[in-house]
Amino acid sequence: MVTFLEKKDTQKQLVLILAILITVFIIWQGFSFISAQSEKKPVVSQESFKPTKEVEIDFKILESSFLTELQSFEEIKPIEQEITIGRENPFSAYSPEVPEGELEIKN
Repeated sequence: MVTFLEKKDTQKQLVLILAILITVFIIWQGFSFISAQSEKKPVVSQESFKPTKEVEIDFKILESSFLTELQSFEEIKPIEQEITIGRENPFSAYSPEVPEGELEIKN
């Protein structure tokens, strides 16, 4: 007859063996990943490089007639009137303004 303590001891041993196996597997995968990456060294051939095209800028376009006809914008003047932003008490309930005598309280 197997006692409760023997079952618990067997469970502890199985958990320990499983933890060791998982750790060894993770370490083995890590080393194999590193070695696989070190073997894959990219080989760059001269054929993969394409000759760059030379860029030529035609500055004569800046002297064309349609650019000389353009006008610059006027300076935008700031608004001179004072603008109030927000409410006096932002935490008060918002309600439309009702004259004081017309307010009815319903129970």
